[in-house]
Amino acid sequence: MSAEERSVIDVLLNKKCVYLGVTLFSALILGGVTTSQTAKAATTSDTTTSSTTATSSSSPSATSPVTSSTSSSTGNNSTTTASTSTMTSSSSTTGAATTPTTSTTTTSPTTTTTTNGTTAPSTTTSGISTTSPTTTTTSSSTAPTTSTSTTSPSTSSASTTTTAPTTSTITTSTITIPSSSSTTGSTTTGTTTPTTNPTSTTTTTGTGTTGTSTTTTTPATGTDPYAIPSNVTDSTVVNFADPLLGAAVKSALNIPTSDPITVGDIKGYVNPTLGIMMTGYEMDHPANGSGPTPGASMTDQQDTPVESLDGMQYLQLLPTKTSVIFQAKLASDANANTDLRPLDGINFSELTLDGNFSDPDAKEIDVSQIAGLDLANATLFELSGGSTTSPTGGLNNQELAQVAPTIVKFANNGQSYHTIELGYSSISDFTPLQGVESGQSVSVIAVSNTINDSTPIYAVTGQPITFTAPKVLDLDGKDIANSYHYSSSVPTTDLKDDNLTNNGNDSYTLTDADPNAKELDYGQIGFADYTPDSLTYETKGTTLFETVTMEDQPLIWQAHPTVTIDYMDPAGQPVLNADGTPMTKTIEGNLIGDPYDLTNDSQITGYTLTSPTSLLKGNYTQNPQTIDLTYQAASSQTYASGTSSSSTTSSTTQPTTSTTTTTPTSPDRVSIQVKDLSADSPTDEQLIDMGVHATTHINGQLFYLVGNNQWVLASDYNNVASPTSGVVRTFDSSTDLVNSYGQPVSEKLMPNTEWKYSKIVTINGAQYYQVATDEFLPVQSGVEFVSTKATVKTQTRATLYDSQGKSLGRGLSSGSSWYTDGYAMINGVKMYRVATDEWVPASDVI
Repeated sequence: MSAEERSVIDVLLNKKCVYLGVTLFSALILGGVTTSQTAKAATTSDTTTSSTTATSSSSPSATSPVTSSTSSSTGNNSTTTASTSTMTSSSSTTGAATTPTTSTTTTSPTTTTTTNGTTAPSTTTSGISTTSPTTTTTSSSTAPTTSTSTTSPSTSSASTTTTAPTTSTITTSTITIPSSSSTTGSTTTGTTTPTTNPTSTTTTTGTGTTGTSTTTTTPATGTDPYAIPSNVTDSTVVNFADPLLGAAVKSALNIPTSDPITVGDIKGYVNPTLGIMMTGYEMDHPANGSGPTPGASMTDQQDTPVESLDGMQYLQLLPTKTSVIFQAKLASDANANTDLRPLDGINFSELTLDGNFSDPDAKEIDVSQIAGLDLANATLFELSGGSTTSPTGGLNNQELAQVAPTIVKFANNGQSYHTIELGYSSISDFTPLQGVESGQSVSVIAVSNTINDSTPIYAVTGQPITFTAPKVLDLDGKDIANSYHYSSSVPTTDLKDDNLTNNGNDSYTLTDADPNAKELDYGQIGFADYTPDSLTYETKGTTLFETVTMEDQPLIWQAHPTVTIDYMDPAGQPVLNADGTPMTKTIEGNLIGDPYDLTNDSQITGYTLTSPTSLLKGNYTQNPQTIDLTYQAASSQTYASGTSSSSTTSSTTQPTTSTTTTTPTSPDRVSIQVKDLSADSPTDEQLIDMGVHATTHINGQLFYLVGNNQWVLASDYNNVASPTSGVVRTFDSSTDLVNSYGQPVSEKLMPNTEWKYSKIVTINGAQYYQVATDEFLPVQSGVEFVSTKATVKTQTRATLYDSQGKSLGRGLSSGSSWYTDGYAMINGVKMYRVATDEWVPASDVI
């Protein structure tokens, strides 16, 4: 490599690495930037696909987590994968639009149910498991259909939940087998409506300046909307959809501001390079109309986002000898046009595209369009996330795999050096880029790379946290997650390199974690500290690979290490208390590693332990442990109540509907037939969703079982307080859930997280948000949240409050601007959220 080539690379590295190091990693040292997990829910069906991705992170303008899952069903079959994620980031859920279809089908009743359970990494001995709560939400979307049909009911449902084994049979001593029923699907007769491609009209006009001319052309239907019309002339005015981009191009072409850009101006450009750098243009032309400020600087991330690239296609008309250097950050707001096709056919020598590639909370760039770019003569190619949208809005593993062929082709284009930059990304597998090792000088640089892993890490307050980091693979598939020495989830005084102990084999111990941290963030400290472990710097021949990676996982705090006993019968069903709830007990320890002995806690009246006694002794671990102990009834009498020796703490897990046999002993008693409900039946599923567990008829009237031995007349039962769906945000503490009986379930919702609810229901006189099939959140445990992305500016000094309306004792300075991802009515006052649990009254901002 020549000195001149090395100098060019050094300049590029300095440009990117220095400003990324200063902006991101200085923030890590000074403020502890944290990020959280990302999760996607992929949904497939026979003819319709809907995909929803929840991505999140947290930055100094902290935003919030979201959990989402999607389902899509068309025809008779559907497959749904649900995903749960908790993070600190602005979030919303968006379903991808599907194409209207017209079909002729014959359908029969079909019920499809997909259930997905989630289990955290566990500490396990024989019969011992460690689990983490799983919380889910559901939603569905279908494509519009034009048809004339009569169909039988078809139901598709999806949920993610963890349930205890249950029995759901209630019988009497006199049993009459219910008559069987059948449903016959009817034939759907569809009428196909011809589809006509729209005819688009392209009008090229001036940009509001004098001396303009207009040419109107009508491309053929179905053609590229950005194709240059065949009838343009040198006098045709080129109009840019984004005025700022148009002004930057005009400046690069050396056209006076009062004149329009014409096709002739582009064709007649004489210089070998046309440089359109939005950062440079904005520094030279400040928005306030003043002149350039000496010594001013601007990073790519500080650009004003470009709302549309429409107009750039005319640069294909530049002379063949002219190459284009282009740098811009694409907008991701709801009105943005992120289409990259206007860049097709342009002869690039350098191309920098910053923007949102993978954050579903905003408009995304379609990475499949990158293959159309002409990089045959390029030496720099950058695809970086827009940090103002999300710290992980850049490429993730999926996007990298899609664009890798284009990047590899770029690295092998025969130029003497190549720089590939992938900033603000979320990549844990760089192996798709193996082909860049072409023998030419190639630098692959991925700073500000943040890996969000949804697997929770359990921690005990005041005790060291030991964990294993997920692997991160370099270009050759070597794991680089074994080189971490830094965590930002510590008190401010400990924000320094080597505050994380590396145990080897991707295992780490953090001894002084911040007890208020909601996530565990760890990895490489980056350019704030130039020590050997501050970043990954690898060379292989003429190829350089450089990355600064941080990983983060949800952090679940416990006051003590615990062991929970589940008391089970020989059939694997819970032994029940007198009130019908499963018998369970949680014993708290003191220190991780201390021994426990459950011998006394294993004794229950009327039952004999059949599990090995070796399960009764062990050591407390960082992860909560659960032990299933099996018992045989000591006699044939019905078990009425259970007792056991005292323990520090007792908890109740999800109840079951027990098998009960009653025998008429009086002429006044009448035997009845009870029908247990099944989620496999569409009709039953609707009742289950309402909190009904079984049905029966008494004297010709229909009754619902809605609780333990609680029967209500069906005509009198309606537990829906409000059918309106929405989003609820939990307060700053873990929140317990109940099932449709109003009894606690094992799942909890993380503090300061957002959850979709399908309706508000009444259970035992209290109102609840339904956040999953049989999981309900008390209304008083959260606040309804409305997502809206905006920037608010304080009019005076504005006091900050938490989500329960309590003053935080501090405020925002007058005239300061803050990003908000939504608002809520808190104690009757509209407030915007500007940080994790920090809210400002709407009356104080504009």
